[in-house]
Amino acid sequence: MEFGYMHVNHLGCRPPAEMAKELEDRGFDSIWVPEHSHIPTPVSSAYPGGEDLPSAYWHMMDPFVSLAMAAQATSTIKLATGICLVLEHELLDL
Repeated sequence: MEFGYMHVNHLGCRPPAEMAKELEDRGFDSIWVPEHSHIPTPVSSAYPGGEDLPSAYWHMMDPFVSLAMAAQATSTIKLATGICLVLEHELLDL
């Protein structure tokens, strides 16, 4: 059985390189990072969790930069985007 970890990938979390190394050392097979590039300033509908929109959404890092940082610190763990908003990127960037 393989185990992966979905990293929230925001500024308040452990740095991606440190997190990936810790997960690799503990036997995880993969680390996944999401992206969410657009958060509206006024939130007119309630967050499904019941409270205010979590701060992680406001400070998400670029998934490809995070994965590059994780790659330089690890050797066997698989790296992946949990969500990649393809249409919100320039083709050559991807």
